[in-house]
Amino acid sequence: MPMVQFGLFPDRNGDLILPSGQILYLLPFKPSDMINDVIVPVLSFEVDAIMDVYARLKNNGIQVGELENVMTGKHYFFHDPDNNRFGIYQSQ
Repeated sequence: MPMVQFGLFPDRNGDLILPSGQILYLLPFKPSDMINDVIVPVLSFEVDAIMDVYARLKNNGIQVGELENVMTGKHYFFHDPDNNRFGIYQSQ
């Protein structure tokens, strides 16, 4: 499960415990909730070393998208084994 690699662990209710001890509540999402057929990431993570995370995901067999440069930094998406989409971002 990729979330463990980010220091996130599920609590007894299935919500994620952040390294700070705060709880990240997960909400159900259905494809009918999409806006204009855009697939929105389940979670996005801001990291300091985007290429290190890219390599780690790729080495663990995770499907990783193309790195894109945007005005405020760099980002890419990856999919977990259940095909949920996640974002990775590094600011400039």
